[in-house]
Amino acid sequence: MKKEICFAVAMLLLAAPAAAQALEWEIQDVTHTVTAKVGENSLMVDEKEITLPEGRTVYTKDGRIMLPLLEIAKAIDWNASIRRTRDRAVLYMNYGGPVMMDTKASAFVYGGNGDYIEQPGKMELQDEEVFVSPQALQNILGLYGYTASGDGIRWDNSTRTASICLSGKELKIEGREKKPEPTGTGTQPVYTMQLTQGYGTIENIGGGYFEAAGRGGITFLLDTEGNRLQTYTEAVFIRNLGEGCFEVSSVEKMWRKIVKVNGETAFALPNSWNIGEFSEGLAPVREKERDKEQWGFVDRTGTRLKTPVLYDAEPFSEGLAAVCTEKGKKEKWGYIDKKGRLAVKAEFEYADSFREGLAHVIRDGRHGFIDKEGQEVIPPQYLHATGFQNGKAFVTEYGSEGTQTWVIDKTGEKLWLVGQGAILPYKENASFLQRQEMIEMPYGDTVRLHSFYDVYGELSAENEVWLENNPSEELVAVMDEKTYRMGYADRELNWVIAPSFGYVGNFKDGYAVVGKYMSDGTIEYGIIKKP
Repeated sequence: MKKEICFAVAMLLLAAPAAAQALEWEIQDVTHTVTAKVGENSLMVDEKEITLPEGRTVYTKDGRIMLPLLEIAKAIDWNASIRRTRDRAVLYMNYGGPVMMDTKASAFVYGGNGDYIEQPGKMELQDEEVFVSPQALQNILGLYGYTASGDGIRWDNSTRTASICLSGKELKIEGREKKPEPTGTGTQPVYTMQLTQGYGTIENIGGGYFEAAGRGGITFLLDTEGNRLQTYTEAVFIRNLGEGCFEVSSVEKMWRKIVKVNGETAFALPNSWNIGEFSEGLAPVREKERDKEQWGFVDRTGTRLKTPVLYDAEPFSEGLAAVCTEKGKKEKWGYIDKKGRLAVKAEFEYADSFREGLAHVIRDGRHGFIDKEGQEVIPPQYLHATGFQNGKAFVTEYGSEGTQTWVIDKTGEKLWLVGQGAILPYKENASFLQRQEMIEMPYGDTVRLHSFYDVYGELSAENEVWLENNPSEELVAVMDEKTYRMGYADRELNWVIAPSFGYVGNFKDGYAVVGKYMSDGTIEYGIIKKP
């Protein structure tokens, strides 16, 4: 080996991240005390002052003091959150739940059992916050294992102050005592379509196109500036298939067709067909009639590619498509070219699409990688593997100390150890892994602890918040805890687009749908551009 190559390998090993370690945790007995005074814009949780957003105060309704549920829940569990609809809100906490609250009735539901529990006094929604009475707060937190302790609920009429004392057992995890929050200010949003009340919903369908529901059941296809490219006088679903094609299907009249951007029909779509997105000029289709199911490919005119009999198929990637030619107890997968010819013999139990010149395959229950000639570049030998991204992939194998997950390069060389134990892709995303630990809590619930990793090692707390909030195009929608407004932050939780919205959607191809909640529960929608 040349001297410079030896030096490069040595530097790589020195730069390798440390192997992942198990989380350190313990279950502790805790007591929480909440104190709130009517008219104040703050309250005390465990002797710590919690300031409410501007314009919010503790108040009374129908003779009951009303307390901000989310602020109190977050003081107890930093990962607590509330998701709301027009009439309901759902509370999520780390260790239990969720609790669904009906703001039109004095009731809430725990988990999915469907049992409504009547509560004293109605709850109220104010943006993302839910205000509840002390009795309702006690009962809701009781579903997370907390019980009244000390004097329970107390009310001082002279000072108009309420206090609540709750005891329980909590899981304390080292290094996760405080939830990171976005920093900086971000830029103001750049609207390509200003906020408008003209639509009931707007959905980003990718490629700079949007499906919008108008009044009276009319459906529109919009561009990024809100121009109406297609108009349908009934409710339809519009799906962007890519490469200038859209699938349009009638909700009531049961028709489907493939159209171009201007609405002109490209080809009819038989009811027995399900079509995927176009890639490299071809889209996979599944034809199902009664008990018979067969796959194939069509071009943008609807012309079907002549292929062997196929029982499953992946989109084309790098000139080849993974296909299943035999179905049953043991499937056989290979690859076809754009002329429909079998380019790589069907001899694998499963085959993924090609990435960076290599494809992940399974043979005899083991995972490995092949090139476009079907040659084994990295022979199947692993318990699990992901596809390559930026020259790196994750693989899992049995090692001297049990199951181990490694980062490898495109020659199969091990770069560094990620960690011991079962570590699997996060939400089928080959860029990130998660490890799960199961903990039995004293009140009967099972808690799942997750650690997250990329090819460079364990993620920071900021990266975890970013990842768990489903980032899109490297941005994640998060809430400003001071204003309850939503904005977009980067992987390090720096504000990129200032929190300015009540409703936010994910970015697709550089654009996102955002909105503002109106007093009647409707939403003004607009479209913004990624900075």
